[in-house]
Amino acid sequence: MHEVSGAPFMSVYYSVPPDGVSQYPDTGIHEVDHAVILTFGSHNIRVSWSIDGYREGLITESSPSRLPSLGESLRDLEVSGIAPWKRLQGATFKSLSFRDYTPEVGSPPVPWAARFDFIDAPSFVIALGEIVESEIEYHPQSLVVIFDEAIARAYRPFLGSGTSWGTS
Repeated sequence: MHEVSGAPFMSVYYSVPPDGVSQYPDTGIHEVDHAVILTFGSHNIRVSWSIDGYREGLITESSPSRLPSLGESLRDLEVSGIAPWKRLQGATFKSLSFRDYTPEVGSPPVPWAARFDFIDAPSFVIALGEIVESEIEYHPQSLVVIFDEAIARAYRPFLGSGTSWGTS
């Protein structure tokens, strides 16, 4: 994602069903049905989930223009004004790193979490998962956005996979 390195964070949208959640709490975790779309300067990054047989992982797309909708049954809900995102407004993007797992012996690794780092603001993680009774559990058809570093360091859905935060 070299094209957005050094660019300011501008806005964020969650792709949700029309009747899905439209309000998110001011907490360290958000559950998102389909995708998170981030705008850095004039560039867009979309993180969504994908399943192909045993391969369950994140798909990351990048475009200098608006990315096409994931489907007619979804709407993009702007959440830039919610407290966890407000603190990132104008922050300078530094890097994007992924956490991988190997779904079956001999298959290539698949990303299950992505950490967005900034020069002048806190990092956050987008990972496969859902919130169940205030805890994150692995779920391949849902995303969690983790704003709290301690929670991201604790989320380890696969034995031996490492945490969603990673090592750095």
